[in-house]
Amino acid sequence: MELRRAGWMLAAEIDSIPLARRLVASRLRELPAPSLDIVLVLTSELVTNAVRHGAGPVELRLTWGAGPVRVEVQDQSAERPVLRRVDREATSGRGLVLVDALSGSWGVEQAGAGKTVWFTLDR
Repeated sequence: MELRRAGWMLAAEIDSIPLARRLVASRLRELPAPSLDIVLVLTSELVTNAVRHGAGPVELRLTWGAGPVRVEVQDQSAERPVLRRVDREATSGRGLVLVDALSGSWGVEQAGAGKTVWFTLDR
């Protein structure tokens, strides 16, 4: 299967979170349902973090086909996300915990004045 790519610019607003899920789902129709569910949850987490803690517009990039699915979310804040332990009673702060637990791999890269947070998931 050939490597495919898609990318979208999203506003840094809450409405971009469900939009990101719809955009990714529209491109990954052939992915098995359990894998697609994980990709959508993790995409939501990264876009949510970019909207809530980042700056400027959010760029969402998707690569799929041969090999694992890769999702990248770029914003204009240089502040890197931190994986931390969260108290069971906390109502937020679990995004990277989920990304770490459910993805094949993930990371953060500097991107100009901002950063790109990414994850991969095997089919």
